[in-house]
Amino acid sequence: MNSIHHKTFIQLLVNEEGSIRLAGGNQTAGRVEIYLNGEWGTVCDDAWDINDANVVCNHLGFARALESRGGAAFGEGTGEIHLDDVGCGGEETELLSCSYSSIDNCGHGEDAGVICQFTSNEPMPEEGSIRLAGGNQTAGRVEIFLKGEWGTVCDDAWGIDEANVVCNQLGFVRALESFGGAAFGEGTGKIHLDDVGCSGKETELLSCYYNSIDNCNHFEDAGVICQLTSIEPTPEEGSVRLAGGNQTAGRVEIFLKGEWGTVCDDAWGIDEANVVCSQLGFVRALESRGGASFGEGTGKIHLDDVGCSGEETELLSCYYNSIDNCNHFEDAGVICQLTSIEPTPDEGAVRLNGGNETAGRVKIYRNGEWGTVCDDYWDISDAAVVCRQLGFPGVISAPGGASFGEGSGEIHMDDVKCTGDESNLLSCVHIEIDNCGHSEDAGVVCSTVLPASSTPPPGKLIFSYYLLVSVSSVHAKLDYAIIWAYQKRERSQIDIAGRQ
Repeated sequence: MNSIHHKTFIQLLVNEEGSIRLAGGNQTAGRVEIYLNGEWGTVCDDAWDINDANVVCNHLGFARALESRGGAAFGEGTGEIHLDDVGCGGEETELLSCSYSSIDNCGHGEDAGVICQFTSNEPMPEEGSIRLAGGNQTAGRVEIFLKGEWGTVCDDAWGIDEANVVCNQLGFVRALESFGGAAFGEGTGKIHLDDVGCSGKETELLSCYYNSIDNCNHFEDAGVICQLTSIEPTPEEGSVRLAGGNQTAGRVEIFLKGEWGTVCDDAWGIDEANVVCSQLGFVRALESRGGASFGEGTGKIHLDDVGCSGEETELLSCYYNSIDNCNHFEDAGVICQLTSIEPTPDEGAVRLNGGNETAGRVKIYRNGEWGTVCDDYWDISDAAVVCRQLGFPGVISAPGGASFGEGSGEIHMDDVKCTGDESNLLSCVHIEIDNCGHSEDAGVVCSTVLPASSTPPPGKLIFSYYLLVSVSSVHAKLDYAIIWAYQKRERSQIDIAGRQ
């Protein structure tokens, strides 16, 4: 009979004082349970490490311990917690030969466990060996083998230089990205390294500066994405790309210090967007975007407080700060114009969005980009000017409160006050500094028919009055129905007159 199976078989027959068994796992891994005072109980994970695990695995007839586990990794046991603060040298033949305390301050959420090596055929990793876990061949959580067991690396100070050392140690060309925040899942066991600092030229991670004492948790486990081959060229410093959108629009990402990162939207405007679009080969920027309009990026935020004149050939030629006070929900974006076929709008041009041909959110073109109008003081006179500028003969209503959805980008005008006789919206009294949000975007519903005559026939006065006082988007649908019915009646009268 196999010696391991024989020993396990004997233990099943006779529970000797100090006997060991594994529970909650399999033949080679599980929660450590020890037989004391006539009953099975567990071991607390206080001070539990690879030396203690080695004694357990050797006691059970295995070659050695691969890992020590805490935190009830194999489930919580029941009954007594027999041992606490176990301290083994690793050479003891049984766990009771180690130092320990019989009085514990533990709960079963701290039950200790082990993973044992079944045979000696599996070579022991070298000290400082690296592996990736929780991902795939080229990406994952960084784990390092130290003092006989695998553990993780804390993401404090973790960056592209440290990731490059890991990827090179694993035989890859370079690192594409460094990750923190347990991007590939939380590891278990020890956190071996903290505050790792590499130049990027080291041949192994242990050659970098690091702390062995950490103030981390596994939700801070570091990770990497490595480049498999050298077929993919390394981007030039300062290269830009668009992500999270399409060919012409997206989140702005810039390549700096060997890794892609994002740009904060502080001070981000149309001039900065124009530089990005020009650098990418587009004609110009149609809009600048903030607030992670194209989704939140990951990794570094390389630039903050970017200030461009709009004439620079690349984003790095603009003024910027490398130290940011931003989060990824502030990632900047752009919408670029693909060709020059599309003419640049005139200053003060207006258009409708979020509705249809005759109704929508009012947008006005100012300072090289489209923006919205705040609904403060917005009324039927203001809407009449917009409808006239768009070529409609009449106005139905002036809805506010982002009735046609919230816009994005700048809010160009606030406190608009038109008499109703202006030829364009910019001719109306307004202020350019707003205290608004896009939930206050103004809208219009325009009429495709001429306003009622000054001497309407009986019944028409009520209709005309309703058209003027209808001020909500809810009324707009009914307005359309009335106009359609009115036009149909007028056509019918014309047809009858013609036949007469």
